[in-house]
Parts: sequence; C-alpha cells; structure tokens
Amino acid sequence: MQARKKESTILEISVKMAIKVHGSWFATAPMRVFSCLNEKGLDYEFVPLDMRAGEHQRDPFLSLNPFGQVPAFEDGELKLFESRAITQYIAQAYPDKGTPLISKDPKEMAIVFVWMEVETQRYDPPASKLTWELGIKPILGRSTDDVVVEEQEAELAKVLDVYEARLAQSKYLGGDSISLADLHHLPTLSYLMGSRVKTVFDSRPHVYGSVFTTATMRVFACLDEEELDYEIVPVGITSGEHKMEYFLSLNGKQLINHDANMMGVVSMWTKVKAQKFDTLAMKLTWEPIINPGLGSRECLGRSYLGKASMAKVVALKNDR
Repeated sequence: MQARKKESTILEISVKMAIKVHGSWFATAPMRVFSCLNEKGLDYEFVPLDMRAGEHQRDPFLSLNPFGQVPAFEDGELKLFESRAITQYIAQAYPDKGTPLISKDPKEMAIVFVWMEVETQRYDPPASKLTWELGIKPILGRSTDDVVVEEQEAELAKVLDVYEARLAQSKYLGGDSISLADLHHLPTLSYLMGSRVKTVFDSRPHVYGSVFTTATMRVFACLDEEELDYEIVPVGITSGEHKMEYFLSLNGKQLINHDANMMGVVSMWTKVKAQKFDTLAMKLTWEPIINPGLGSRECLGRSYLGKASMAKVVALKNDR
C-alpha cells in the first residue's frame, strides 16, 4: 500500500509540473507557442478554451492572463502570457532540447532580436489582419472584407520587399541558422500561404525560396511531430538548383512525368482532389470536429449531406 501511494505521489507531481498551454487551436498566438514547443521536442498539455462561450474573459483563465487573450502558459509554478515572451522563455530554459533557436553570442543574438522586432512591429500587423480576413473569418462563416485585404496586402508587400533584400544576403532572417525570428512567422504563414495573397510571397524569390515555403513547412512539421533527427540541405531556388539534374533525380522523377498525356491525367486528378475532395473533407472536418470544439453544435444536416457527397467522390475513386 505504501509503495502504491508513493507511485501516485510521483505521478501527481509529474502531472502538476507538466507544461501547459491554454488557448485555441486556430488562434495564431497559441500556434506560435506550439511551434516552439514542437521545434524543441518538448511534451506539453493543451488546455482548450471555448472562446465563443467567453471562457478566456473570465476566471479561472483571467488568473493566468489578466488581459483575457490567448495563450496562457504554465511550466510548473511559472505562469506566463504573451506568445513571444513564452517562446523566448522556452528557448532559454531548454537550450539543449531540439533545435537551438537562440544564440549564445551577443552580437548574433542582437541580429535575431532585430528581426524579432521587425516581425512584431512590421510584419505581424498586416499579416494578422489578412489572416483574420482570409483565414479565420471563413472558418467562422463570416464574409471577407476585400477592401481591408487590398489595403493590408499592399502593406505586407512593403515589408516583404525588405525581407527579400535581407534573404538575398542571409540564409535566414536572423543569420545562418533558423531562430525565433523565423519561427514567429509560421502561424500567420500557415494561413496566408494557403490564401490568395500567396502570390505576394511567390513574386519574391528569396522569400519564397526560404524556410517559409509551405511544402518545406509541412515536411518540417511532420518530422518534428515524429521527433526525427534530420539535416536541412538548402537548395538555391533563385539560381535554379531545383531544376538541375541532381535535384530532379531526387524529386522530379517521383512527382513529375514528362509524358504530356500522363501529366494531363495527373493534373485532372489533382484538380478533382482540390475542387471536390478538399471542399467536402473540410466541411466534414468542420461539422463533427471543429464546430463542437468552438462550443457550437454539429449541424447533422450538413454532416449528412457532406457524407453523401463524399461517398460519391470515394466511389469515383474506387471506380478509377
């Protein structure tokens, strides 16, 4: 009995001391913290808040963040809010875990701090407004304000012009290795690179060819989720290295067929996936999974119609 009680005490202490992140899965500020924790390979507990019900604006959450904004963070007895302050703590408190995100050299770190400030004061204001209009509003079923999008896209373009010049001279914003300066961009990028303003990034080759590329981000996220070690081999997109024979031997022969007829078939099914499957899959994901998580009831009618339509797509795939 005594041994069992001791085991229980140890378990209670370990649970009590676990890292906790309070927030919402689709809000960009908590995503910034998640990205840092995943990059460092740290275990944590996500404590979801029903923001539609106003849980973030009343106790007990206000005892963690008196401003009533997500996220709030706990590491044992330490309680923090403000996502960028949290990521700096994580990087400093766990320097030997996962990917180093800060430098011990004061001059190198000064450069990282500069670009962290640029992200906060220059990049994030237009990026966050665009994320709201093009990413969050559609999730909530609200209409996008095209005037705001046009204005903020122009502001974002000005910032990316500066980024383009910087990344023409530096591998990453903060220097030769990835840092918090780069990581802090990921939450808004995850929305914007899937929206119509992706062209603002595409038109700037050094920005597009940096670590911000969506495909690269997806691979990194998968590797980090599986806690696998990996080496980044940079490819000079602006110099055309991705079109050279060696790179094509790694990529092109697997994903691209030079036969025009075959590529026509591939292109057709790619469009079916994007226009038919993705649309229905997102609706089905929204109704039974995401909507309840936001404190709303699943619309069974929409779920039923979505399942019926999805069945037609699956049947078409099986026939194929």
